[in-house]
Amino acid sequence: MDVSFGAEQSIETPDNRRWKLDKMRISIMERVREWVAKKIGDPFATADRYVAKLPADATLKLIREAEDLRDELATFMPGSRLWIKYIGTEEGGLFLVKQLLARHHPQVTDEEIETITAAIGAAIPEVLQRAMGRVPNDAERAAFLAMDPARRTEYLAELSASIGTGSTSSSGTTPPISVPTTSVI
Repeated sequence: MDVSFGAEQSIETPDNRRWKLDKMRISIMERVREWVAKKIGDPFATADRYVAKLPADATLKLIREAEDLRDELATFMPGSRLWIKYIGTEEGGLFLVKQLLARHHPQVTDEEIETITAAIGAAIPEVLQRAMGRVPNDAERAAFLAMDPARRTEYLAELSASIGTGSTSSSGTTPPISVPTTSVI
């Protein structure tokens, strides 16, 4: 059984195609964690490489950092430092959108994912919040749009950390997100 929370949602792109994003599921978070783990590689590789070349205290520091990274991967979840670092990138964001699309659109192409992500544009915080079970209000939407771009990353991290604090409709779906047609190039 795949535990889930949040709500499925529909996105309509400027080409009038409708896409259904899944709600956040444990299986999605696990696939994201595996992707991040693959990006990181062996946390102990650096310590192993330098163990004979560095003083004991420096080697111990590298080993502790590797243990911390290993522990972070074991407890990986939205809002964690690693989630923010990797999913906050363009590549990571596209990977997450692909995972949210996979259940209803298993044959979606990378080009389509880029188009969908571009179409979502400034609505991405709302999409992520709904996927995780929280529906933002008009004031939150306006505040996000007015934010300095550097602050947006922090804001998205805060949203990820607040999983499950909102509400969804009784059907588990939400109305479609309207996206600006000018956001696709």
